[in-house]
Amino acid sequence: MIDRCPREASLDRDIRNKCERRDDDLISAYPVSSVDTGHAYKNVWCAWCNGERRRVVYWKPLFRCSGHGGRVSATVRLEDASDHTLLYRDGRWYYADYKNRTLLACNFRIQPPDDATGTPPLRHCVNERSTRIVDGCPDGTPAAMARACASHTYALFEYHPNGGRDRRVFRNVECARCNGLTTDQLTCEPPPLPLSSSPHGFGSLFAVQAAGERRDLCAPDEIYDILADKCRNVIRDELRGACLTFVTFGQGEYDRQSAENGTAYVYAYKKRVRYRTGDRPTAVAATGAGSSLQVCTEDADGLLRPYEQSTYAVYLWYAGVAGSCVSAAALVAHLALFGCGGCCAGAEPKNLPEKNLASLSTGLLVGYAGHLSVALRIVPPGDGLPCLMSALTTQFGFLAAFAWMFVMSADVWIVLHASTKKLRVAGGQRRGRFIVYSLFAWLAPAALTALSAVVQLQFQPSVSLFSELRPNFQYDCWFRNPQSLVALFVLPAGTAIAANYVSFFGAVRLIATSDEGLKTGGSCSNATAMNRTRRNLKIYVRLSLMMGLAWVFALIGAVTDSDVAWTLNTALNSLQGAFIFIAFDCNWNTVQKLTVFRKNPTVSETQTTTATTPLSAST
Repeated sequence: MIDRCPREASLDRDIRNKCERRDDDLISAYPVSSVDTGHAYKNVWCAWCNGERRRVVYWKPLFRCSGHGGRVSATVRLEDASDHTLLYRDGRWYYADYKNRTLLACNFRIQPPDDATGTPPLRHCVNERSTRIVDGCPDGTPAAMARACASHTYALFEYHPNGGRDRRVFRNVECARCNGLTTDQLTCEPPPLPLSSSPHGFGSLFAVQAAGERRDLCAPDEIYDILADKCRNVIRDELRGACLTFVTFGQGEYDRQSAENGTAYVYAYKKRVRYRTGDRPTAVAATGAGSSLQVCTEDADGLLRPYEQSTYAVYLWYAGVAGSCVSAAALVAHLALFGCGGCCAGAEPKNLPEKNLASLSTGLLVGYAGHLSVALRIVPPGDGLPCLMSALTTQFGFLAAFAWMFVMSADVWIVLHASTKKLRVAGGQRRGRFIVYSLFAWLAPAALTALSAVVQLQFQPSVSLFSELRPNFQYDCWFRNPQSLVALFVLPAGTAIAANYVSFFGAVRLIATSDEGLKTGGSCSNATAMNRTRRNLKIYVRLSLMMGLAWVFALIGAVTDSDVAWTLNTALNSLQGAFIFIAFDCNWNTVQKLTVFRKNPTVSETQTTTATTPLSAST
């Protein structure tokens, strides 16, 4: 039976005294047993200071009574008795047997509960595929400790008050000690299994504020913090007169200098709240030093409540998934028509605008594939390779689409500048320019994606290069670190969108300032090139507005959490592929391409096809 608190535990002196010294209160008189571990404790206070706070069972007195010289006896449980049958008089216990009209003298002994046998529970199974098990000591460890580490198996789990990092699993306590951990940094319970995540919609791609917060449904032992927008682990102390529930705040969530007299200022609440000292050395002491703070939920004034997911967000997720599937099918059809037009007999070689659009469609299709693999639960979250590849595919695909959108706008400006300022007409198949465009639009996103993979896969994230940029893909198969999301996705995408609009505005300005010059002294070829480029510009502007506004609404939604912004973002993002197909493929030219499979095109049909091509060969 455990009859004292751990020496290294940081506790109120009153609790330690109630555990280790005999008190007259009823709670301190009865031992308790843990339902989870089977350990027996001197009283509930000893169980409390040893970390047994969830389910403990009181030992109860069993009364053995006898009378008439031992000829009459009875065994009475406290829970079966009442004030009328079990009596306490002059320092002795009596049992009133009304059936036999007999008063029996009783003695009692504390009896452990029937369902608490005292045997420890079976060890928890450890999933080797999702958890890194530490079963050895580093070089330089004393031989005795290394042998103790290799001698037996009793899995222990690394303790993190706020989570957010991969928890290591150690073969036994000796393996943990030789790897630099103390017993206060270990727990016998494994981390909870991941719950079903909230819908992984397009809003999560740019949700910088929510990237560092948990968006899953709260577990039964967790509570939802409204202001902080996260689930917090609740430690339940079933003790009268104490704080019944409290949550743990991280170091950056409260003012360490304000921790005094049992209260501290919490930033999210904008007020001082009562805290308590915990049973781990990392908890805040009365001096305010430490890295975590345990705050009573009673002081939160209703700000902590069970997490309830918005029904509107669920339906919006369904709409986004449906639109994404339609767009993916439309992009496949567009690329099939692009390839069909290039391989058919008598078809003209593809011009530069068509190649640029096909490349943009390829990037979008790759991004949709990565996004849908997570949204449709094809790829489960975790530390495995599928989740990592899904996140990297989504990042690379959408960044490549942004890069090609910028390439298309810059190409329009280059052609207009050559036609208006230099009075020169560029050829339509510029392979050299397309190679340069491809190197930029594919390699730049690939470099950022490779950096994300390298930072994610580093063995020791806390001491490695760019450790603050680790994406933490293992939770949602997308960025969970806000700094990483901004540096490796939001900032490059925002730069491409801004440069895209600058190029388009420059092209419009060139058209506005060059009309008079072309009317007075421009050549016929330059005027033709200008007309073709204008047609391309109109289509590009529509496409650019749709793509650019989609991500603008995503940024607005991330800041304001407005349902209107998220709805517009989901609609525009999920239908980009469908818009490309409608704008560039739903025309007479597509019908003529499909008829090529049945007959060879005539010269007049080829000329008509060239004249009705949605993207003219002006570049």
